[in-house]
Amino acid sequence: MNELLYQYAHKQALKELPLADQELYNYVVVREVILTEHATIEQHLYDLFIEKSPILEAAKAFDLPSKKVYDTVQRIERFLEDRIQYYTNTLHFIEMTDLFEQRGLISNKQQVKYYLLPNN
Repeated sequence: MNELLYQYAHKQALKELPLADQELYNYVVVREVILTEHATIEQHLYDLFIEKSPILEAAKAFDLPSKKVYDTVQRIERFLEDRIQYYTNTLHFIEMTDLFEQRGLISNKQQVKYYLLPNN
């Protein structure tokens, strides 16, 4: 799958969630990314996740039981997976560079691309 398409679909799907779910999910994901960037090997990453669990940190930050945070993140990930699949199956890419160049809206070195969702 095209990485830009995936990122766009993920962003759109995330917007569909209630704000509280978005905040919790983003909190956990940011901490996961930080741990992943610090890990040198797979075992190190595993150890970091045990030592600095993003779920436990989120539970503390949001004053929620860790089980509820875990269940919520799992539910959100299932939702995102389903919605991303929907978006990637229905999203249509339209290359607009030539049209924008003809109208003088961009320079000849820029590219313009749009993803459109058909009405269902």
